Amino acid sequence: MSTQDSPHAPQWRDYRARRFWFFAVWLGGFLGLVAVMFGVLPLMPKAVAGTVFVVVDLAWLLGCTVAGIRWQRFPCPRCDRRFLSWRPFSRQCGHCGLAQYE
Repeated sequence: MSTQDSPHAPQWRDYRARRFWFFAVWLGGFLGLVAVMFGVLPLMPKAVAGTVFVVVDLAWLLGCTVAGIRWQRFPCPRCDRRFLSWRPFSRQCGHCGLAQYE
């Protein structure tokens, strides 16, 4: 049975979207922080540059936290409890044993 034929296909699409957004925010934020650090900050006065760096860094941290919590709280399509159950790279539900993408 393919992922498309699964009765839980919409839930697994949601899971992949949550995982994608976590990694997109994590990597994108890092690249954005590097771009700000080397592209924008040298053009600003030192007093303002430090504040801008801290604000961008905190925004990245907040984004990673929100995206990570959202991914971590994905409900299992079968038992409706947390699928990952504090194991972010698990291949099955820690409660009912549903395999990922089944």
